[in-house]
Amino acid sequence: MHGTVHLIAASSIGALVASALWVGSPVLAGQLDMTARAKGKKVTSAQIKDGTIRRADLGAEVTVPLDKAATALQGVPDNAVTSAKVADGAVTSAKVADGAVTSAKVADGAVTSAKVADNSVTGTDLAPNSVGSSELGDNTVAGANVVNGSLSSLDVASERGTDSRDPLLIPAGTCGGEIVTDPTLPLTNDIIVVTPSEELDPRLVISSVQPRPTNNTDFVINLCNISAVNLNPPPMQFAWAVIEN
Repeated sequence: MHGTVHLIAASSIGALVASALWVGSPVLAGQLDMTARAKGKKVTSAQIKDGTIRRADLGAEVTVPLDKAATALQGVPDNAVTSAKVADGAVTSAKVADGAVTSAKVADGAVTSAKVADNSVTGTDLAPNSVGSSELGDNTVAGANVVNGSLSSLDVASERGTDSRDPLLIPAGTCGGEIVTDPTLPLTNDIIVVTPSEELDPRLVISSVQPRPTNNTDFVINLCNISAVNLNPPPMQFAWAVIEN
């Protein structure tokens, strides 16, 4: 009987000690609880506090691939970035090296007037015959821009032509008039230039060319005999041009 009493007392004391340890040591209680949990189920991301995992907590199966990825990201191989990988509008002018954009990289018709700086296009930038009359503004070409001796009657005359004449006898010291009726423009205040196509007798001079008072679409060529004898000129042809004044 005494032995039974001692056994019951010892068991009660042990339970009390265990209860004291459990209640008085929260850390130990937590460890025992985590151990129990780990045996039953896995620890998920929701049970891990953000920012608490360190490299030392990770196994080699995680750290080795991470190290390889970090090394690869430190340098991009040549030609690794394709057009599809670049977002639209992501490349700014600061990203483009000087002289990197050549004519082959520019689409036909892509460069508009707004993209060209004022006064930046020089003569060397223009192809031969690329500038026509439609590209020139009115009154933009001055005399200084024209090569001396480069203009012909085609460039300055509003009307031109030729006229064949067989002048009548011209008495000494007098003039004879030849009427030209080819022009189609009014000749008021215009300049008329006449040149004989054959060599003119040195005793004959063209003294004046003027519109007819009765018809301003005709003009008169006055041939004057400056010699002391009567002259009967042979048939001749005159070239003429009208310059609008």
